[in-house]
Amino acid sequence: MSSLQLVLQPIWKKFEAERWTKIMRPGQCLLAGLAAAIIAFSINPLHYELAVLVGSFFCAGCSCLGASLFHYGTRHDMYRRKTDDPVIVHNPMLLVQLGAIAFASSMAAALYALPTFCVAVALGNFTTITLYGLAFDRVWPFKNILAAAVCITPLVIGGATASPDLSAISTLLLAAFGIYLSREIIKDIKDVRANRGLRFTLVMYFGDKITLSIAGTILLLAAITLFYAFVSLAIHNTLPIMLAGLAIIIIVMVGVRSIVSKQLRFAYQQIDVGVGCILLALLANSVG
Repeated sequence: MSSLQLVLQPIWKKFEAERWTKIMRPGQCLLAGLAAAIIAFSINPLHYELAVLVGSFFCAGCSCLGASLFHYGTRHDMYRRKTDDPVIVHNPMLLVQLGAIAFASSMAAALYALPTFCVAVALGNFTTITLYGLAFDRVWPFKNILAAAVCITPLVIGGATASPDLSAISTLLLAAFGIYLSREIIKDIKDVRANRGLRFTLVMYFGDKITLSIAGTILLLAAITLFYAFVSLAIHNTLPIMLAGLAIIIIVMVGVRSIVSKQLRFAYQQIDVGVGCILLALLANSVG
C-alpha cells in the first residue's frame, strides 16, 4: 500500500461512516450536470462555447448538490428514521450551510457563463428547496410536484443556455416531469414508515396498490410523451434511435410492472437508467 493510500484510507472510512456519499448524492449531481450540458449541446451542436457548456454543467450540478445537502440538513429527523437505510446527521446546520454554499456556486456559474434566465432558475431552486424543507414537503401534492419540478431544472438550464425559446424541448420537459413525478411517488412508498407522523404522502391516502397504479399510469403517459419528444427533436441514425427506444422500453416496463405486478424493487433506480439513456440518445444524435 502506497503512502498516499495510507493517508487517504482513514479519511475515506470516516467519509463513508458519516454517510457523506449518501448525503451528497454524487451520481445524481453528475447526472444533473450532464443533462444541462447535453441538452445545451443537442439544441445547437455547431455553435457553442466550452465555457458555456462547463458553466451549465456546474450550474445544474451544484444546484443538485445544494438541494441534497440542504434537504438532509432540514429534514434529518426523517432520514434517521428509515429502517432500511438510515442516515444519522450529527450536524444538520453544517449541511444547511454547505447547501447554501453549493447553491451560491450554482448561481455564480450562471452569472459567469450563462443567460440571466439561468440565474433565475438557480435562485428559484434555492427558494423552492428552502420552502420545501421548511413546509411544503409535509403534504403530498406540494411535495411530489415541487420535487419533480426541481428535478427537471437541469433540462431548463441546458435549454435556456442554448436558446431563450424553450419550445424546442417543451415536450421533453413534460415527459421528464412525468418521469420524475412518478419516481418521487414510488420513493414515498418505500419511505412510508419513515414519513409517518412527519409527512402525509400519497401512499398514506390511497395505499400501496393504488399509489403504484397511479405512478405506473403517469410513467406510461410520460413514455408516450417521450416518444413524441424524440420525434419532434428529429432523432435519427441507428445508435440514437436504439438508445431512445431503450429509454422508452425501460420507462414502459417500470410503468407496467407498477400497475400489473405492483413491484417496487429497484423501480426508481431503473427510472434513472432510463433517464441516462435519454441523455445518451440526445448526445449521440447531436454528435452523429
